[in-house]
Amino acid sequence: MRLDTLFLTPKEVAEHLGISVKHVYYLLYMGRIEGCKIRKLWRVFVSSIQELHAAA
Repeated sequence: MRLDTLFLTPKEVAEHLGISVKHVYYLLYMGRIEGCKIRKLWRVFVSSIQELHAAA
């Protein structure tokens, strides 16, 4: 995972967490991780993934 960036793609998040891309979109929808939509593409905040790890 590239920690030097602010955003990750859902695919990068899925690979890092060992889950499906579909589940990443579910986590975004449910508000468990934070991201933003740039036009049609989702980007996930790296800080959100770090917080998810800290809570686990």
